[in-house]
Amino acid sequence: MFQRDSIRLGMGPQFVTIRTTVQLRDGTTAQTFERRVLTFRSDNDPDRDHAMLIQYRMAYGPYAAIQSEEFLQVRIHVDSLPDWAIIKINIEPDYTIKIGGYDQYNLYTRYFRVRGPNIEIGFSLGIPKVLFDTQAKDTIAYGNTSAMVRFYYVDGVSGHRFPVNLGIGTFGVNTPLDVRVGSGGLALSVFLDLVEMTRVLEIGLIKKVTAGLELAPFFPLKKKARFLIDAQVGISF
Repeated sequence: MFQRDSIRLGMGPQFVTIRTTVQLRDGTTAQTFERRVLTFRSDNDPDRDHAMLIQYRMAYGPYAAIQSEEFLQVRIHVDSLPDWAIIKINIEPDYTIKIGGYDQYNLYTRYFRVRGPNIEIGFSLGIPKVLFDTQAKDTIAYGNTSAMVRFYYVDGVSGHRFPVNLGIGTFGVNTPLDVRVGSGGLALSVFLDLVEMTRVLEIGLIKKVTAGLELAPFFPLKKKARFLIDAQVGISF
């Protein structure tokens, strides 16, 4: 891991910084951990290497608090992991230590993905504006609220939600549960989230905000069922 064979004779111990960063799929950093340790040239003799490690522990204290197996693999120290994240492991010389020379081979960066489920269930509140009603003659006084349980497909590599999602809930109500005759009702939803499309293109907008077009089979009380097309803005959880 630390390219010990590249350390030249006479360079002495190498002090390195191991920085672990956990980045969420929206680009924010959830956790950052930094650890400073040392490594040294191996003599290809386990007994000799162990003796040198003990000597360095006595000389450098916390810097030498490293186990022998950690020369071959870096332990990832994190509090917890979200369902989706990118873990960045960065190893570089600790330039604050002015002992011996710097082995530039100890520059190393690796990325690991934490993958969650491909189907997520969420909740959304929206403000819809009906653009088309297949039963426009059967008048309904649509309210300005929609509340939906939504089902999202999540990309297995990027962790982004697919821009089209499905939902079921109330539509055209004044409050999320206010379903009355001649007003709102129950609906299914196929929603094209234009904001989610910008996230897929790595354009950072406010997370949890949604905006797009919706096709909704709508079932009002004591009124004819119909298909609606509406524009909608809202928030998702």
